Amino acid sequence: MGAAWVCLSSGVPVTVTVVDAASDHHVCCTLDCVSVAQGHAGRRSSVTRCGSQATMPQKPERMTWCHKYSDLADAL
Repeated sequence: MGAAWVCLSSGVPVTVTVVDAASDHHVCCTLDCVSVAQGHAGRRSSVTRCGSQATMPQKPERMTWCHKYSDLADAL
């Protein structure tokens, strides 16, 4: 089962699922990522640029990625 994230798109929660476990447990997204797991609903997770040279170009666009807190199998 892949990692799941909930991002806010114009205030609307959007679930983003990453099925590839080899994706280093984070997903790139340009939305405000929040974790609804472990009681962190509404809080922004750690945000930084995408810096993986294996999957991103040398000068990647400014994107954010969210650390994986836990799978959101039944959090929603």
